[in-house]
Amino acid sequence: MNRLPIYNEDTPAKPGLYLGLFHGREDPEKKLDGWGFNGPIIGPLNHVHTTYLSHIKIEFETPQEARNYGFDPGSLMELVTDDDMVLFQGKWYGDWIVYYYKISSLPALKDITFDSNSIDEGKAKNQIITTTQYWDCDCNIDYIQPYTQKHCAVCNRNKEDCSNSRVTEVLQHKLPLNKHVG
Repeated sequence: MNRLPIYNEDTPAKPGLYLGLFHGREDPEKKLDGWGFNGPIIGPLNHVHTTYLSHIKIEFETPQEARNYGFDPGSLMELVTDDDMVLFQGKWYGDWIVYYYKISSLPALKDITFDSNSIDEGKAKNQIITTTQYWDCDCNIDYIQPYTQKHCAVCNRNKEDCSNSRVTEVLQHKLPLNKHVG
């Protein structure tokens, strides 16, 4: 089995419904000092069905996806729960989230920070290039903030805790971009 993508560290390879496991531990009886470890992103899924918080049944989009996660596509795919944790591949997780991942129209290439003296707009459309002139907060709309703004009052995020904006998104939003970053 290949390495599974990890929740809050990796992004899914394609859009769809996913189950993310986190607050992990090796032993369900172990009291954690911290948050534990992040677990896998499971999916893409057609559905997640929970019954009385004790049965979590999942259905993958394709039989191959089920096999990638160690499930037999011809049988009921159910995650084991015990008390308030879910067991997956020998590890226990106290938290899980079901979410829809929507891939952007941008290619998933290496993310680099742009720091040369000029911006080639044609090249920027084929790569993920970030700029220090803007940063992305957690807002769903108007998430690109100028570098001079240190805090977003809407989502309460600080610049130093967020990533630089992608040049392609800055251009798509028709924001001014100094082509001589230097």
